[in-house]
Amino acid sequence: MDAVDLLLVGIAAFAAGFVDAVVGGGGLILTPSLLLVAPQAPIPAVLGTIKCSSVVGTAAAAVTYARRLPLDWRLLLPGVIAALVASCAGASLVSHLDAQVVKPLILAALIVVAIYTALKPDLGAEAGPERNQSERTWIGVMLGAGIGFYDGFLGPGTGSFLAVGLVLLARFDFLRAAAHARVLNVASNLGAVLWFVPHGNVLWLAVVPMALCNLAGGVLGSRLALRKGSRWIRSVLLVVVPVLIIRLAWNLLG
Repeated sequence: MDAVDLLLVGIAAFAAGFVDAVVGGGGLILTPSLLLVAPQAPIPAVLGTIKCSSVVGTAAAAVTYARRLPLDWRLLLPGVIAALVASCAGASLVSHLDAQVVKPLILAALIVVAIYTALKPDLGAEAGPERNQSERTWIGVMLGAGIGFYDGFLGPGTGSFLAVGLVLLARFDFLRAAAHARVLNVASNLGAVLWFVPHGNVLWLAVVPMALCNLAGGVLGSRLALRKGSRWIRSVLLVVVPVLIIRLAWNLLG
């Protein structure tokens, strides 16, 4: 990669960090950008590079949210552990399973998320009745394990799935859901990193500039989300998810 290539992926990493901090979907920006500048790189190396940079921006966003909002650690702690383990397991299968088999299912799930959110204008505008301790624990485990595995193996839309899942299952508003989703997303990114790095699946030349740019985008996105609130986050979700649907559909059609 030359300086122009690094500049391109740096800009993409900043935009991805910003989008990820609000509703997820940064992989929509980052994956094609990295494939453009490194077309000969193996897919596991591309994914490993993305995870190494994304974990920095996601962590910065999570810290920014945590400084302003109280977090439900009874949900997050079991969810983080489940996401870490499941994501590592998902990453280990990248070289053995055909992602093209899974993508139609992900596309269908994203379409359902988009339609349901669009038809429910008050969804996530305000928090609902709080779940009890046992329910919060199981919600954390289910979301962490299921979406963590998906993030390690494939990844597009992880943050969006987490945000909507937390709104529907944990009865959070979108702002609180975004904050908790970032913490779970840190764990799922880190789990994948713990697999990709020891197996040499990282383009180290690109990681540092991408990580720094992703961090800047993550901080900016989370600060804007805190200022704008739940309804704005929902509006961003209704833009990002359809774009993600189009991107995945285009990829499936070759």
